[in-house]
Amino acid sequence: MAYTVARPKLNWRERMYLPAIVGGLAITLKHFTNMLLGR
Repeated sequence: MAYTVARPKLNWRERMYLPAIVGGLAITLKHFTNMLLGR
C-alpha cells in the first residue's frame, strides 16, 4: 500500500540548497583548520 507524503513548501533559498551548501562548507573548513593546527 503506497502512502502520499505532503512536501513542505520551500522558500527560494531552500530550493537553491544554499543553507545546506553553506553549512557543509563551514563544517569542512572547521575540520581542515583543525587538521592544520593539529588538534
